[in-house]
Amino acid sequence: LHLWPSLADLTLTLAARWQVAAVRVPMSDSPAPLDVAVSALSRRLRAKIADRDLATTDRFAGLRQAGSWNEAMLEGTVERMARPGVTSVEFGTHPGLSHDPDRGRYRWNYQWSREFEALTSQRVATAVSRCGFTLGGFGDLAALKRPGPTEQGGAT
Repeated sequence: LHLWPSLADLTLTLAARWQVAAVRVPMSDSPAPLDVAVSALSRRLRAKIADRDLATTDRFAGLRQAGSWNEAMLEGTVERMARPGVTSVEFGTHPGLSHDPDRGRYRWNYQWSREFEALTSQRVATAVSRCGFTLGGFGDLAALKRPGPTEQGGAT
């Protein structure tokens, strides 16, 4: 929701007020019409983030994949995101445990447990390390770097 222009402005105002140093910017590489619209709004927000000296990740992955990641998908995406100049990538995920009773209220057909297992697997951890990334969170981004105005969609 914070990609919508009026909410984006409010998000950035609140980030300044509460000294939030980094803002999420989801993007997609998909040519689907909704994804193209999301990416246009993302580019607008990314430019505003750069103007306000806030941080965000260089890349984003998972707009469509969240809830359905597996080891091979994660490993391949980590490797694809590892390019010169890319220091941070965010993965949109929705992991969960198979025995979590709260999952029953959601009808999203997410593969909660499979995604959790993939995210915590040695295979994915090895890919992250091999590609030069370090696991972290949004609190780590401000120290890492500020975004460029045209960088797109990725994992910290």
